[in-house]
Amino acid sequence: FSEEKEKPALIVVDQSKSMFFGSQNRTKSAVAAELAALAAFRVLKEGDRVGGVVFADEGTDIIYPKRDRKNILRFLDKIVVRNKELQHSDPVDFEPSLYEVFAKIRNLVTHDFLILIISDFHRYHPQTIKDIAYLSRHNDVILAKVFDPMEREIPEANIVASDERRQSLLPGKHKKNRDRFYEGFESEFDAFQAQMKKYRIPVFRIDTVTDIEKQLKEILQRPRK
Repeated sequence: FSEEKEKPALIVVDQSKSMFFGSQNRTKSAVAAELAALAAFRVLKEGDRVGGVVFADEGTDIIYPKRDRKNILRFLDKIVVRNKELQHSDPVDFEPSLYEVFAKIRNLVTHDFLILIISDFHRYHPQTIKDIAYLSRHNDVILAKVFDPMEREIPEANIVASDERRQSLLPGKHKKNRDRFYEGFESEFDAFQAQMKKYRIPVFRIDTVTDIEKQLKEILQRPRK
Protein backbone atom coordinates (compact mmCIF):
# COMPACT_ATOMS: atom_id res chain seq x y z
CA PHE A 1 0.00 0.00 0.00
CA SER A 2 1.39 3.38 -0.98
CA GLU A 3 -0.48 6.64 -0.66
CA GLU A 4 -0.40 8.85 -3.75
CA LYS A 5 1.56 12.02 -3.08
CA GLU A 6 -0.36 15.28 -3.20
CA LYS A 7 0.83 17.77 -5.82
CA PRO A 8 -0.42 21.26 -5.00
CA ALA A 9 -0.40 23.74 -7.87
CA LEU A 10 0.49 27.40 -8.06
CA ILE A 11 -0.60 29.34 -11.13
CA VAL A 12 1.37 32.54 -11.73
CA VAL A 13 -0.33 35.02 -14.08
CA ASP A 14 1.25 38.06 -15.70
CA GLN A 15 -1.10 41.05 -15.90
CA SER A 16 1.55 43.69 -16.56
CA LYS A 17 1.39 46.33 -19.29
CA SER A 18 2.97 44.28 -22.09
CA MET A 19 0.06 41.82 -21.78
CA PHE A 20 -2.41 44.59 -22.70
CA PHE A 21 -2.22 43.93 -26.42
CA GLY A 22 -4.38 42.09 -28.91
CA SER A 23 -4.68 42.68 -32.66
CA GLN A 24 -8.06 40.94 -32.99
CA ASN A 25 -10.68 39.90 -30.43
CA ARG A 26 -8.70 39.27 -27.25
CA THR A 27 -5.71 40.72 -25.46
CA LYS A 28 -2.88 38.59 -24.13
CA SER A 29 -4.00 39.44 -20.59
CA ALA A 30 -7.51 38.09 -21.26
CA VAL A 31 -6.15 34.88 -22.77
CA ALA A 32 -3.83 34.45 -19.77
CA ALA A 33 -6.87 34.77 -17.48
CA GLU A 34 -8.81 32.15 -19.42
CA LEU A 35 -5.87 29.74 -19.42
CA ALA A 36 -5.43 30.23 -15.66
CA ALA A 37 -9.11 29.40 -15.07
CA LEU A 38 -8.92 26.22 -17.17
CA ALA A 39 -5.78 25.09 -15.36
CA ALA A 40 -7.13 25.88 -11.89
CA PHE A 41 -10.36 23.94 -12.31
CA ARG A 42 -8.46 21.03 -13.89
CA VAL A 43 -6.20 20.80 -10.83
CA LEU A 44 -9.19 20.98 -8.49
CA LYS A 45 -10.91 18.20 -10.45
CA GLU A 46 -7.82 16.03 -9.87
CA GLY A 47 -8.30 16.58 -6.13
CA ASP A 48 -5.24 18.75 -5.47
CA ARG A 49 -4.88 22.13 -3.81
CA VAL A 50 -4.52 25.11 -6.12
CA GLY A 51 -3.54 28.72 -5.52
CA GLY A 52 -2.27 31.62 -7.55
CA VAL A 53 -0.10 34.69 -7.89
CA VAL A 54 -1.18 37.65 -10.03
CA PHE A 55 1.55 40.17 -10.77
CA ALA A 56 0.75 43.53 -12.29
CA ASP A 57 2.16 47.04 -12.59
CA GLU A 58 0.23 48.22 -9.53
CA GLY A 59 0.88 45.28 -7.22
CA THR A 60 0.89 41.54 -6.61
CA ASP A 61 -1.90 39.32 -5.30
CA ILE A 62 -1.35 35.97 -3.60
CA ILE A 63 -4.02 33.32 -3.15
CA TYR A 64 -2.76 30.45 -1.00
CA PRO A 65 -3.39 26.94 -2.32
CA LYS A 66 -6.58 25.30 -1.10
CA ARG A 67 -8.77 22.47 -2.26
CA ASP A 68 -11.74 24.78 -2.64
CA ARG A 69 -13.78 26.13 -5.57
CA LYS A 70 -14.33 29.45 -3.76
CA ASN A 71 -10.57 29.86 -3.50
CA ILE A 72 -10.29 29.58 -7.29
CA LEU A 73 -13.03 32.16 -7.74
CA ARG A 74 -11.12 34.55 -5.45
CA PHE A 75 -8.03 34.00 -7.58
CA LEU A 76 -9.93 34.68 -10.80
CA ASP A 77 -11.51 37.78 -9.28
CA LYS A 78 -8.02 39.15 -8.54
CA ILE A 79 -7.06 38.56 -12.19
CA VAL A 80 -10.16 40.44 -13.38
CA VAL A 81 -9.35 43.41 -11.14
CA ARG A 82 -5.75 43.58 -12.36
CA ASN A 83 -6.92 43.17 -15.94
CA LYS A 84 -9.17 46.22 -15.62
CA GLU A 85 -6.29 48.25 -14.16
CA LEU A 86 -4.32 47.78 -17.39
CA GLN A 87 -6.46 50.42 -19.10
CA HIS A 88 -4.96 53.19 -16.96
CA SER A 89 -1.89 51.74 -15.21
CA ASP A 90 1.62 53.05 -15.89
CA PRO A 91 4.43 50.58 -16.61
CA VAL A 92 6.78 50.16 -13.65
CA ASP A 93 10.47 49.30 -13.43
CA PHE A 94 9.85 45.71 -14.36
CA GLU A 95 12.94 43.82 -13.16
CA PRO A 96 12.93 44.94 -9.49
CA SER A 97 9.20 44.30 -9.19
CA LEU A 98 9.57 40.87 -10.80
CA TYR A 99 12.41 40.03 -8.41
CA GLU A 100 10.03 40.73 -5.52
CA VAL A 101 7.37 38.52 -7.12
CA PHE A 102 9.75 35.56 -7.29
CA ALA A 103 10.85 36.14 -3.71
CA LYS A 104 7.18 35.82 -2.67
CA ILE A 105 6.77 32.68 -4.77
CA ARG A 106 9.84 31.08 -3.14
CA ASN A 107 8.32 31.76 0.27
CA LEU A 108 5.04 30.22 -0.83
CA VAL A 109 6.16 26.96 -2.41
CA THR A 110 8.16 24.29 -0.60
CA HIS A 111 8.74 21.30 -2.88
CA ASP A 112 6.75 18.96 -5.11
CA PHE A 113 4.55 21.79 -6.40
CA LEU A 114 3.31 22.14 -9.94
CA ILE A 115 4.05 25.75 -10.94
CA LEU A 116 2.47 27.12 -14.12
CA ILE A 117 3.74 30.54 -15.18
CA ILE A 118 1.58 32.31 -17.78
CA SER A 119 3.18 35.33 -19.43
CA ASP A 120 4.33 36.74 -22.75
CA PHE A 121 7.94 36.41 -21.50
CA HIS A 122 8.57 39.67 -23.26
CA ARG A 123 11.05 41.53 -21.10
CA TYR A 124 12.79 38.89 -19.09
CA HIS A 125 16.27 39.48 -17.73
CA PRO A 126 18.84 36.66 -17.14
CA GLN A 127 18.09 36.96 -13.40
CA THR A 128 14.48 36.00 -14.13
CA ILE A 129 15.71 32.86 -15.92
CA LYS A 130 17.75 32.02 -12.82
CA ASP A 131 14.69 32.53 -10.60
CA ILE A 132 12.59 30.21 -12.78
CA ALA A 133 15.40 27.62 -12.85
CA TYR A 134 15.68 27.80 -9.05
CA LEU A 135 11.98 27.01 -8.66
CA SER A 136 12.43 23.96 -10.88
CA ARG A 137 14.97 22.34 -8.54
CA HIS A 138 12.31 20.82 -6.29
CA ASN A 139 9.14 21.54 -8.26
CA ASP A 140 7.65 20.86 -11.68
CA VAL A 141 7.61 24.15 -13.60
CA ILE A 142 5.71 24.72 -16.86
CA LEU A 143 5.82 27.94 -18.87
CA ALA A 144 2.96 29.12 -21.07
CA LYS A 145 3.95 31.89 -23.49
CA VAL A 146 0.96 33.92 -24.63
CA PHE A 147 1.47 35.80 -27.89
CA ASP A 148 -0.50 37.72 -30.47
CA PRO A 149 -0.12 36.73 -34.15
CA MET A 150 0.89 40.31 -35.03
CA GLU A 151 3.94 39.93 -32.79
CA ARG A 152 5.10 37.21 -35.18
CA GLU A 153 3.58 38.14 -38.55
CA ILE A 154 3.08 41.73 -39.59
CA PRO A 155 0.46 42.55 -42.27
CA GLU A 156 1.38 43.43 -45.84
CA ALA A 157 1.31 47.15 -45.08
CA ASN A 158 3.38 49.78 -43.32
CA ILE A 159 1.90 50.10 -39.83
CA VAL A 160 2.73 52.57 -37.07
CA ALA A 161 2.67 50.90 -33.65
CA SER A 162 2.70 53.09 -30.56
CA ASP A 163 2.36 53.17 -26.80
CA GLU A 164 2.42 56.02 -24.29
CA ARG A 165 6.14 56.60 -24.79
CA ARG A 166 7.14 55.90 -28.38
CA GLN A 167 6.11 55.08 -31.92
CA SER A 168 7.69 52.60 -34.28
CA LEU A 169 7.12 51.75 -37.94
CA LEU A 170 6.43 48.14 -38.91
CA PRO A 171 7.45 48.03 -42.59
CA GLY A 172 5.29 45.16 -43.80
CA LYS A 173 4.98 46.10 -47.46
CA HIS A 174 8.13 44.22 -48.36
CA LYS A 175 8.21 40.42 -48.01
CA LYS A 176 11.83 40.55 -46.90
CA ASN A 177 10.84 42.62 -43.87
CA ARG A 178 7.93 40.33 -43.05
CA ASP A 179 10.17 37.26 -43.27
CA ARG A 180 12.80 38.90 -41.07
CA PHE A 181 10.15 39.83 -38.51
CA TYR A 182 8.79 36.26 -38.44
CA GLU A 183 12.23 34.67 -38.22
CA GLY A 184 13.23 37.02 -35.42
CA PHE A 185 10.21 36.02 -33.35
CA GLU A 186 10.76 32.31 -33.98
CA SER A 187 14.50 32.36 -33.27
CA GLU A 188 13.92 34.27 -30.04
CA PHE A 189 11.36 31.70 -28.92
CA ASP A 190 13.59 28.78 -29.94
CA ALA A 191 16.46 30.24 -27.91
CA PHE A 192 14.22 30.73 -24.88
CA GLN A 193 12.85 27.20 -25.22
CA ALA A 194 16.36 25.74 -25.55
CA GLN A 195 17.48 27.65 -22.47
CA MET A 196 14.58 26.28 -20.45
CA LYS A 197 15.21 22.77 -21.74
CA LYS A 198 18.54 22.82 -19.89
CA TYR A 199 16.52 22.88 -16.68
CA ARG A 200 13.91 20.40 -17.98
CA ILE A 201 11.26 23.12 -18.03
CA PRO A 202 8.72 22.69 -20.84
CA VAL A 203 7.50 25.79 -22.71
CA PHE A 204 4.38 25.94 -24.84
CA ARG A 205 2.72 28.74 -26.77
CA ILE A 206 -0.87 29.97 -26.78
CA ASP A 207 -2.03 32.58 -29.28
CA THR A 208 -4.77 35.16 -28.75
CA VAL A 209 -6.88 34.11 -31.74
CA THR A 210 -7.39 30.33 -31.74
CA ASP A 211 -9.73 28.67 -29.24
CA ILE A 212 -7.67 27.92 -26.13
CA GLU A 213 -9.07 24.45 -25.48
CA LYS A 214 -8.35 23.50 -29.09
CA GLN A 215 -4.76 24.72 -28.72
CA LEU A 216 -4.27 22.79 -25.48
CA LYS A 217 -5.61 19.62 -27.07
CA GLU A 218 -3.12 19.96 -29.93
CA ILE A 219 -0.25 20.64 -27.49
CA LEU A 220 -1.08 17.53 -25.45
CA GLN A 221 -1.19 15.41 -28.58
CA ARG A 222 2.27 16.45 -29.78
CA PRO A 223 5.09 13.94 -29.30
CA ARG A 224 7.59 15.05 -26.68
CA LYS A 225 10.94 16.14 -28.06
